[in-house]
Amino acid sequence: MKRLILATILLAISSTMYVFAAPYGLNTIERDFDRSNDEWLEETDPAFIDANIGGDVSMCIWAKMSSIPADGDQYQLLSKWGLGTTERSWRWSIWGTNKIFFASRSGGATAFNSVALTHDLNRHFHCVVFDISADEVKFYVDGVQNGATQTNVRDIRTDGTGDLRIGSEDADAVSVGTFDGTQDEAMLFATELTVPEIVDLYEQRQQIGCIEGMIGYWHLNSKTGGIEKDTCGNVDFTQDINTVGWTNDTLFIGNIPTGI
Repeated sequence: MKRLILATILLAISSTMYVFAAPYGLNTIERDFDRSNDEWLEETDPAFIDANIGGDVSMCIWAKMSSIPADGDQYQLLSKWGLGTTERSWRWSIWGTNKIFFASRSGGATAFNSVALTHDLNRHFHCVVFDISADEVKFYVDGVQNGATQTNVRDIRTDGTGDLRIGSEDADAVSVGTFDGTQDEAMLFATELTVPEIVDLYEQRQQIGCIEGMIGYWHLNSKTGGIEKDTCGNVDFTQDINTVGWTNDTLFIGNIPTGI
């Protein structure tokens, strides 16, 4: 009888897959950008991005500022932009003391969208959702839409010659673009993320592998001088400008990441 009971228990266990959550901090490193040293990550005009960025787009990243931008200053998150008009595709930034900002360019004109956001020095999960079919731009912070839906929309150009950057807008305009603080888990999607999907990304903290709709995913867990590999296998950041620093991530017990 004892053997029968034991066999029944083992059968029940084997028929169910148990997965245990690891700390937020499967990735225990994040990149630390020093604005005073003009540090950023860069990859020269990746053709893959231009070929896959048309239509709806979403971007997400974890960011923690070390200082609040002055009025008129920008702390860049993820951008493909430059001073020359042919370089400009999009830029996404924390702007001044109280805004978050997204610009897109095509057809010789640029659309600017921003919403009010009271900045602090805590870590936040930022997302921007660019829905070209509905002419909408939405900003999210920690899984919640921030501000009203914006409707000043232009397609993101697919022939821009700008470089892909994290932490800077342009190599020739670093004084108005470099980030000050840490960034982690940069994600680029060729799709419109839904609210439940954004909440899921926020709660899980990081993904294991390249999930549906992603065209770029950078864990930002290399140390200074290392290549930031794209988990999706499309575009690596091979240029570490002015040696971006790194720091240990803050431990947090989160939900089970997708893909484990």
